[in-house]
Amino acid sequence: MKSIFKGRIGRGLFFVSIILLGTFLQIISTSALALRKNNHSEPNYTELIILHILILLVVVTFQISVFAKRFHDIGKSGYWGILGLIPLIQWAVFVYLVFKKGGEMENKYGKEPQGLIF
Repeated sequence: MKSIFKGRIGRGLFFVSIILLGTFLQIISTSALALRKNNHSEPNYTELIILHILILLVVVTFQISVFAKRFHDIGKSGYWGILGLIPLIQWAVFVYLVFKKGGEMENKYGKEPQGLIF
């Protein structure tokens, strides 16, 4: 099975992926809050919290993966993708990765990404 942390992605796919992950997470969070407010009976929040945490873990895993692949494209270690978890710093890293041009040749992380590149 191929690891989700291997390979490279270009600036366009990185931008779209992060926006979609953020939108998905916002929809899930808003839905969870709406369910809490609309439940007039004595709700069991434990299941809702567990479900929310599981979804959050999946989204964060994919977020780190996308950051790691983008760092691979500029020739850096994917471990730099962990910076995508630190509030405020993640926005600076996001802007840097959106505007930093990736390598145009194959590097140790794979071939030049194809597709959604700008």
